[in-house]
Amino acid sequence: MGAVYEALRAYAKADPLRLHMPGHGGHSSALGALSPVLPLDVTEVPPTGDLLTGEGPFAAAYDRADRLYGGTTVFSAGGATLALQAALFLATRRGTRRTVLVDRRCHKSVLAAMVLLDLEPVWLYPEGDVLPLRTLEAAAEAHPEAAAAVVVSPTYYGRLSELHTPLPNGVRLVVDNAHGSHLLLLGRHPFLAGADYVVDSLHKTLPALTGAALLHCRDTREEALEALRLFGSTSPSFLIAASIDLCLDYLEGEGKADLLRQTETLRALRVRLAAHRVASLSGVEYDPARLTLFLPGGAEALRAALEAHGIFAEFSDVDHLVLIPPLTFGEQAAARLEEAVTAALPLPSGEAEAALPPELPQALSPRAAYFSPRERLPLPLAAGRICAAPLYCYPPGIPLCVPGERLTDAFCSWASTRFDTVWVTRSS
Repeated sequence: MGAVYEALRAYAKADPLRLHMPGHGGHSSALGALSPVLPLDVTEVPPTGDLLTGEGPFAAAYDRADRLYGGTTVFSAGGATLALQAALFLATRRGTRRTVLVDRRCHKSVLAAMVLLDLEPVWLYPEGDVLPLRTLEAAAEAHPEAAAAVVVSPTYYGRLSELHTPLPNGVRLVVDNAHGSHLLLLGRHPFLAGADYVVDSLHKTLPALTGAALLHCRDTREEALEALRLFGSTSPSFLIAASIDLCLDYLEGEGKADLLRQTETLRALRVRLAAHRVASLSGVEYDPARLTLFLPGGAEALRAALEAHGIFAEFSDVDHLVLIPPLTFGEQAAARLEEAVTAALPLPSGEAEAALPPELPQALSPRAAYFSPRERLPLPLAAGRICAAPLYCYPPGIPLCVPGERLTDAFCSWASTRFDTVWVTRSS
């Protein structure tokens, strides 16, 4: 078992008199069904160490993670959001280059980092559902002022990007691998491919508590932890940290066998669903552990039908239904899902929508726009104005417009079907 988990167990077993945080003291009936885990909910005391300094049992836990991934790996109990912000800080802190090349499908946490760090984006737009390597390399060549490039792989739909390092002009590659932590088991993890910074959101696809994430980098451990301390809470959850430790045990143990069984179950399920004319996104360019059904005009109706059967999906838009099966997903669960899907047929149909909104020109930096005086306008009246706060649907948390972008008639018309108003700068 992992060093952090064992240290928490030993502390709980010793049953010390706890005169420190947290206030439940290791036991409290006030927390109902959560009470059994309270003995393990500990803060920074000498026997349990410190996540943010790497002391105590965390030293051994980080050493093990370093060996597993082949670089510097530290724990984030603040999710991939904290890890992405730390990665952007590390990738841009040296020198004077403040430009970043950013996959337009980035998570809103990347935008938050740009605001906090005063970074200037150059947006990279995908072709269909993929950001070609040639687009990334051409942008790095054309922008020697760029410090880093941020790529989302895999995407929410499970699309994997072709990655290659080094990039021209010394541009550092940051990969948001939030939905691909399990790819380590298939030898397709982006850190193994040479990326400079990779963020894993373990809890999305692996057995770990919500908020469990990893930051992989080629900086020193102290530099990585300094970056986490800059953005993160000084009270990280040791329960989440222990779950990360146990998840690494799982990756080194039965995880690969579970993943291979799960992906074979999903492969067979895709074939059966295709026989009912229910298409899914699959192939070597897609994550085999993600089940994304492609149903133009019918995905939201299928989501509602599944919920009536007690089946809850991760996300849907007009055309896609995203399901994230756990690695323990087997034939019984597959049969239940198949039965519910076929019971919902036939589904409404229509033309597939564009994956991203119309492109917008960047008139101000995200930071300048975000901190400008602002006003809220109805979208039909906002054309020509500068966006002051992002519009996004969550999930997936992809900003549809970004602070500093000038809103166009085409965008306002497109966005009006989803939102009523938008914040704009007063000076625009």
